[in-house]
Amino acid sequence: MTDFHQQIIFIVILTLFILSTGGNVGNGGHPFVLNYSIKENKRGPQLIGNLTGDVLNLNKIYNFIKLPSDQIHLQFSWAEDNFLTAKWFQLSENGLLILPQGEYYDRENKELCPFPQQECMVKLEIYLGLKTCFNISISNLIPTVCQEFPKIITVTVNISDENDNAPEFASENEKMGEYVVNFFESDQIGSFHVIPAAKDSDLGQNAQIYYKKAKEYAISSKKLHNSDNDLITESTQYFRLDELRSPDNFNKINGLKLVLIRPLDREKIQAIKVEINATDGGTPQKSSLARIRVDILDVNEHAPIFINSTYFINLSESFPTFTEFLRVEAIDQDTDSNGNIRYSIIPDTNLPDSVIINENSGGLMLSKIIDYESVKSIRLLVLATDQGVTTKFTGINLLLKNMNAEYYNFLFDI
Repeated sequence: MTDFHQQIIFIVILTLFILSTGGNVGNGGHPFVLNYSIKENKRGPQLIGNLTGDVLNLNKIYNFIKLPSDQIHLQFSWAEDNFLTAKWFQLSENGLLILPQGEYYDRENKELCPFPQQECMVKLEIYLGLKTCFNISISNLIPTVCQEFPKIITVTVNISDENDNAPEFASENEKMGEYVVNFFESDQIGSFHVIPAAKDSDLGQNAQIYYKKAKEYAISSKKLHNSDNDLITESTQYFRLDELRSPDNFNKINGLKLVLIRPLDREKIQAIKVEINATDGGTPQKSSLARIRVDILDVNEHAPIFINSTYFINLSESFPTFTEFLRVEAIDQDTDSNGNIRYSIIPDTNLPDSVIINENSGGLMLSKIIDYESVKSIRLLVLATDQGVTTKFTGINLLLKNMNAEYYNFLFDI
């Protein structure tokens, strides 16, 4: 057998061997995958990976291409063109995978990473051309014979997370930059309101959030819309912060509990501002602040009280009707509707409707002329009633007496 025939047989055997092992370019016949990683927010141009160098280095270990290294020639191109290859990846023929000039990867971009709360693995299909060349001696000529064995390989690029997001509190309950929750002053110690937990768009430790109640400020009615509030010392604070953890995942915080630890008194403090700090576990750490305004709702615990328990007034017989001759006044230590007072009278059965009262002002007027010769006295019960859900009232007596022919005397007595 001539040398020429031996070389032809060698080429045929080698070709069959490469075809039998090269359908899946990988060890043990499994698809060959190259894995790379790059941090988000890095601006291009950035080298992601050298495919040629990595394929050749792996071949030294696994020897899946049964050829001398000087006879291996690799060429790369996209197996298919899509929006990923058009914008965010460049591939050179010699196997350099590059982040293009001016571009950057953002894990929150759903085109790249459809599920930002999971690892972001971009899968690329790349055409690998394996070109083998041999020198064949024919007489005095030594021609070079080359043959290509095309393969499809998979390249995955892990876009790793960077701590570029601070925790954010949900805003559906937000009002003018503050969360507003209501506590009644009658609420018992241990009462609580749930505050939504903060969210962090990062991943892993970067998304781990740690909470701390920072400060409390007391707000009086005069300072309700003023930033000049009184800092409450730690020893006299009204609330503590508890975490609501998921029953099936103790590391997951579903919400925060603002728990009352001290009795509230609406007459002293109308509202309390609570600051909650949320800090993530990244490096460097990022944090945000939630401001909670606790409005203390008044409980109708006080009855109206008349300023004076006894009133004396003289009226002439000719005093005109529907003219105010006396104004009674009561006060209520409650606030809002619980402290709004309405006045009324329970008339004397002998002279019904002879005296009327303005329910808002407490002004008393005669509704008819009274004949002092026939009426010796008039006694009325004046009521002050608040407008709370559970009303409270206080009464005083009004006594009209015939003192002489010129004057009537009204006596108000509790």
